[in-house]
Amino acid sequence: DVSKPNNWPRIEYLIDSQQFSKDKLNGCAINEEETAEGLKSLHAQGYVSEPHAAVAYQGLNTSLQPEETGIFLGTAHPAKFQSTVEEILDIQLSLPQAIQDCADKKDLATQLKVDFDELKNYLFNLK
Repeated sequence: DVSKPNNWPRIEYLIDSQQFSKDKLNGCAINEEETAEGLKSLHAQGYVSEPHAAVAYQGLNTSLQPEETGIFLGTAHPAKFQSTVEEILDIQLSLPQAIQDCADKKDLATQLKVDFDELKNYLFNLK
């Protein structure tokens, strides 16, 4: 789900340096509904996940053979995807203190049209 994943060069390095066999690499597609199912399944097991780890979990479960065991890794806090996680799991996340400390700060984002001239004008007029 990432157009240019920053972890991919690490995988390429492991393959190129023969630390990992390319033959062991596979992939699958997980849609939005399956991602939500993954979040719910993990939550039912007592783990509040985030969407990327839920994709990994679903992908692992889809690809494992009956005699295989596997692991998946999730490195983001669910609060990074707070509204999505809360909506799918129908829960309210408790935020880590570091996020609570800045949650009430003013959003400095500016909405612009998809228009190069508008972007250029905006950037040249920043103060």
